[in-house]
Order: sequence, then C-alpha cells, then structure tokens
Amino acid sequence: MQLHKSEVLAIDSRIKSCIVENPDTVSDKYYCKVFFSYMLDGVFRADGRHEFSSTCKDNLLQQISDFINKPHHFKLCANS
Repeated sequence: MQLHKSEVLAIDSRIKSCIVENPDTVSDKYYCKVFFSYMLDGVFRADGRHEFSSTCKDNLLQQISDFINKPHHFKLCANS
C-alpha cells in the first residue's frame, strides 16, 4: 500500500506539514516526519517535529495519531 501526505495530514489539524518517504512506491517499510507547532513554558514554537517508521501503513498512521493525541510536557497548537 502507498502512503500519501494527505492521509497523514487528515489525522489531525494540528499537523501542519509532513514528509513521506517514497509516497508513490509500494514498500515494506514506511517512513514519515510530521511537523507541528507547540507551546512550551508559555512560548509558542513552530519547530516541532517527530519521525515515525513502521513495516505497516496502518500501524504508522496509528502511531502518528497516538503521538498527536497523547499528553505531552508541551501543548500542541492548532495551525494558524
């Protein structure tokens, strides 16, 4: 199965961008880096990023969703 940027961005509006490695290639390894904004100690930051990889597309999408929705020591911000 192919993984497209639109599938990652549809997970949550707080994901402002992403990079999907080889989006048009059927692969046995999926890799994605998501970018987001966040607040830390009352300071807005636009440089949030996290990398994900999996051998299963559905698992990778679930990993991203879990990361976005779990509690952090920072607050994820909606896109402006």
